Amino acid sequence: MRSKCNGTKRAMIIGVDYENSAHELQSAITDTHTLRIELDLIRRFPQRNTRIYTDVEDDNRIPTKSNLMRGIKWLVSGAKANDSLFFYFSGHGGLDRDDDSFILTSDDKTITCEELRDKLVDELPSGCRLNAVFDCCHAGNMLNLKYHYTGVSDLKDDVPDIDGESTQVDVICWSASPWNKGTRDGPMGKGYMSNAFTDDSEASYLKMFRILRRAVPGAQLTTSHRISDADKKFVM
Repeated sequence: MRSKCNGTKRAMIIGVDYENSAHELQSAITDTHTLRIELDLIRRFPQRNTRIYTDVEDDNRIPTKSNLMRGIKWLVSGAKANDSLFFYFSGHGGLDRDDDSFILTSDDKTITCEELRDKLVDELPSGCRLNAVFDCCHAGNMLNLKYHYTGVSDLKDDVPDIDGESTQVDVICWSASPWNKGTRDGPMGKGYMSNAFTDDSEASYLKMFRILRRAVPGAQLTTSHRISDADKKFVM
């Protein structure tokens, strides 16, 4: 069931730079501020309904695994049909021994794709929209969704791969990389994915995909339903 996205709007934005570690990033925290401005001024997400998690926030907003799992519970709690939720992660992603994707938290713990699907998608009611962005490596189908668009031509011609699980939740997930490949950090503290995602608030699905692919060649789109009209405006 598709969401009208005219109900409650709520967002969870995560940027992990892993400061003072061997795998430190340069742009993840900056990405959160870019997205916060986009959600507040353009997408009309109330500030009171937006939570930001970075390495430099207060203790309960540091992006540890326990904090993020509590944040996900807050994000989905009380959600209804036609609500619009936004989940954004900028940081490191990886593959475990079973080749399943995960995101890496600031305390070097993992949140697996199975946990994300279970707590972020399967807890939501039919007709609720979840917009997700994973700006990390190995992110291709982080939420195990049914329809997988690996290129602009796939979206334009509506010929996605069908390889995930069905759900009645209305899920749109943009990813910076295929499940089996990496991506790159942006220059001088600017993330390629976050800047591309906020490039045009009036973009259609097709235009958004083209913008993302120009900035991040490995960008992917996975959805819970077919995008039958790629020229339709992408709304949140």
